[in-house]
Amino acid sequence: MPSASERLRGGVSVEIECPHPESLLNDCARRGIVFRELARVSPISFTAVVSSRDSLRLRALSQNGRFDMAVRRGAGVPALLRAARGRVLPAALLALVFLAIRVSAMFVWEIEVQGNERTPSYVILGALRGRGFDYGTFGPSVVSEAIADSVILDIPQLRWLAVNIRGSHADVLVRERVDRPELADTREPSMVCASKGGLIVRMSVLDGEPVRAVGDVVAAGDVLVTGAVRARRAAASAEIWARTWYELTAKAPEMSEKRYTGAVTRRRYAVFAGKKINLSINSGIEWANYDKITSERTLRLPTGSALPFMLVTERCAEYEMSPAPDGAGGTESALRQALLDRLRGLIGDGEIRAVAFETSRAGGAAAVTLRAECVEQIAARRPMLAPETE
Repeated sequence: MPSASERLRGGVSVEIECPHPESLLNDCARRGIVFRELARVSPISFTAVVSSRDSLRLRALSQNGRFDMAVRRGAGVPALLRAARGRVLPAALLALVFLAIRVSAMFVWEIEVQGNERTPSYVILGALRGRGFDYGTFGPSVVSEAIADSVILDIPQLRWLAVNIRGSHADVLVRERVDRPELADTREPSMVCASKGGLIVRMSVLDGEPVRAVGDVVAAGDVLVTGAVRARRAAASAEIWARTWYELTAKAPEMSEKRYTGAVTRRRYAVFAGKKINLSINSGIEWANYDKITSERTLRLPTGSALPFMLVTERCAEYEMSPAPDGAGGTESALRQALLDRLRGLIGDGEIRAVAFETSRAGGAAAVTLRAECVEQIAARRPMLAPETE
């Protein structure tokens, strides 16, 4: 595939006929004549693209009768200039077009944010916009260091930011701060309390004095291990495992599925320098339910630089909701799985000992209730209160 510079430089498409094409190509290579887009037409003829200068040299070589050459067409900037020669208005328009393209490539028309995980891209783009960097900014005027320092002040979650501009494309590279984990002070006098109610089945006390024993029923907030040990105040630490019970309920309408009616409409827009221009005569949609698929096409120079012009097509397809073949069973199964996932999130590393489900339906909706017995760790540390330290 020809490069962007070759496309702009253009050339002349020629067809050459000679008894021995390979010998002619070797001779031309020794003379420095370069052929592009070479294609064999027959055993004694081929087509190729050569520069305007090389086409004149080939024309001179053909005078000795070794081969016949026919010029098919010209392409690129030289061909356009030759076509516009002697015509003031076309030449002026052509010059204006090339000038506009050249000037447009010096503005930023694409911005891509990379490296962010917790901070949304729109937040970073908004901060850049507030500092004067946006679509349509004149690239050579951008001072990356100044913008980076300002945006980091606006967004404390960012640790580092850089703006790299290549033609009309800008890469915004960011690094986010890593929060330092809070470490518990193991020397501070503390208590171990129950994070939730349950029946204690196992205790492992590392420091402190237990005030409850295996087999006790405790409620959330009850002290299990005290740090007030005789004449000293300790940082109580323990692992307390208990049987716990849960009852969780989830509701959802009966499962349904989409059925497309076949009605489709397309809406087209042009976006020029961030301004949206409607190209569709009738862009309204009367349907209640429809899916929309958007495709965007940015016009680019042969060098890859984006132009401030984008074509947007929206394909809208109408659909109707109807009960799924396995609507009732599918809804119940989904609710059960959602409740189990919620339960596992509540007990962490705990174990589910028994689980039962109960389903009810009313008004086109299903309700599933989960009842479970688990064994989990319920110990939670808290600082000792002033009266407890006396």
